Amino acid sequence: MERGSTYIPLIMERCKPSSVIPYLLHAADYYGLNNGNVDLADYEANRDYFPLRFRKGVERPDVGLVIDEPELLDYARLSRYVRFILVCGRNPKVMDQVRTHYSLVWKNAKVRLFQSLDIKAIRTSRSRRSEEKLLPEPS
Repeated sequence: MERGSTYIPLIMERCKPSSVIPYLLHAADYYGLNNGNVDLADYEANRDYFPLRFRKGVERPDVGLVIDEPELLDYARLSRYVRFILVCGRNPKVMDQVRTHYSLVWKNAKVRLFQSLDIKAIRTSRSRRSEEKLLPEPS
């Protein structure tokens, strides 16, 4: 994943069946640490008790759908502003939709990384934002 990219994680396998703690739920957050990448599905920006906010006008998917019902997301629309989708786990309905609008760029035994096929729309969106950052500067 390139520095400064937008992504969403689809964590459909949150833990082993023998575990009650969804320890993989936030594993994808590491892809956004110290590299300028932005997880557009970060639920913390929607809560008053976290010091994180997205700038007004930043298009983001419904966080509840990303976390709990990824089969209901509009992947055609997502592909215009979400550059990467990180997938952990299997859900054939979701994977069919992802593959229609994203191409596989990397995988291992558990994780797959897809890049938007609509790169032109993403680049246009970036140039429109110019040098505006998705996250506000710390105060």
